[in-house]
Amino acid sequence: MKKFAPFLLYFALVGCSGGTAPSQTTGSAVFRIEWPERTRLIPQYTDSIRIGLVDPKTEKEFNQVTVTRPASGTFSAVTITDLPLGMVRNVVNAYPPRNIVGVPQSFSPRPIAFGQGEVEIKGDKPAEITITLNSTIAIMDQVPTKPKENSDPFYRPVMEVNVGQTLPLIATPKDALGGEILIRPGSLRWASESPDAISVSQAGVVTGAKEGRSIITVTEPDSGKQAQWEVFASTPGGVGGGPCSNCPF
Repeated sequence: MKKFAPFLLYFALVGCSGGTAPSQTTGSAVFRIEWPERTRLIPQYTDSIRIGLVDPKTEKEFNQVTVTRPASGTFSAVTITDLPLGMVRNVVNAYPPRNIVGVPQSFSPRPIAFGQGEVEIKGDKPAEITITLNSTIAIMDQVPTKPKENSDPFYRPVMEVNVGQTLPLIATPKDALGGEILIRPGSLRWASESPDAISVSQAGVVTGAKEGRSIITVTEPDSGKQAQWEVFASTPGGVGGGPCSNCPF
């Protein structure tokens, strides 16, 4: 069993044994798609996948099929017949539905997930390819953005909020190529290390209750990816005489 994990889709290609029957000049492939539960957001808003079959020698697509996510259940399958014998590349793109917020009905949405793998088509037995949809989220991008020259894996931007004031924090799930991942509003989880001094709402809005320091963490539940900020709350014109009497700057 082979596994391909280029970005989001994992292919488990089950090899076929035996030689090609002399009288057969074509073969077939069975694609089994394992969809996530409707309660899970992996990949975000995936409504259908397009499977394209490409000749690896010419890099030209010679067949394709679109599979729509089932209304219930987590499994579907499709068989493609009359395929030429030999190696075939499977290129899979996942698409959102047309009726999500921000996507016009007339707009052909871009893929929100991608994966590919190769399988050998033989004439004696169908090739079996399993496609499992997994999280596309590679990072939680945050504002301020981490400087490119900063290699610290525990990087935390330092932010300031006045006591009695609020400060919105921004985090965006992105894939390995830097593309923004669609998520449902309210799906991120926000937490404060010291909520008595600095609290944070589930919309990512920080409130300074009293002078102090806290680590604010946002988590995308399905992927487990996180981002953090170090936030200081202070009273303007406090002990230090400046706008932030207990900040490290």
